[in-house]
Amino acid sequence: MNNNQNLLQAYQSLIADPSAFFIYEDGRVREVLDSPGSKLQLYSGSFNPIHDGHRTIFKSIRVDTNSYTGSKKFYELSINRRDKEPLPFNELELRLRQFGAREPVIVMDAPYFLQKTGVLRNYEVEFHIGIDTAERIIRDHGVLGCQGIGASFKVYDRVVYEVRNSFLDLDSVPANFSRAYLSDESFIHMSSTDIRNGKY
Repeated sequence: MNNNQNLLQAYQSLIADPSAFFIYEDGRVREVLDSPGSKLQLYSGSFNPIHDGHRTIFKSIRVDTNSYTGSKKFYELSINRRDKEPLPFNELELRLRQFGAREPVIVMDAPYFLQKTGVLRNYEVEFHIGIDTAERIIRDHGVLGCQGIGASFKVYDRVVYEVRNSFLDLDSVPANFSRAYLSDESFIHMSSTDIRNGKY
C-alpha cells in the first residue's frame, strides 16, 4: 500500500471514529504515539497555508528529551473545523504536503479543544494558540469552563491591522492559560488569510 492509500485509509478512519487520530510525519502516516502519559506540545491551526509565523512559533516550542518524562511537539490539524465545512481528503492531503520532515502533525476530527483533549485523554497536553483563539475559547466556555478543559494553553500575542492583541489585555484569565514569549517577533503580524488574499 502506497503512502497516498495509507493517508486515505487514515482519513476514512477519522470519519468512522471521531475518537481516533493519526500522525503524519515525513510523508507517512503513523497511527500510534509512543509512551502514553507523556506530554504533548501541540500547535493547533488550519495552516491554509502554513507560513513563517507558524514555523517561528513551532521552532520556539521547547521539549524535554528525557526518555521517561520527556515531551514531544506536533502541529495539530482537525479535519472538522469550527463553523466551516469538513476538510475533504484532497484538501487535507494538500495541507499535509506543506510540512517538512521535522514537522510532524497530529490529525484528528475534533474542532473544539474540549474534544481534542478527549481524543488525547491518555496524554498530558499543552496547546500553543494565538490570542484570537484564546479569546474565542474564553468567550465560548467562560473562565471556569476553560479551566475544566483537561489541558494547559500557551498564548501568543498577534498583530492585526497594525494593532498588537496581547495576552495582557484579557479581562479574565483562566488558571490553565499563560502567556508565551517569542524571541523573534518578526512574523507575528502574518496570517494565512492575508496570504490567500495576496497581501504577501
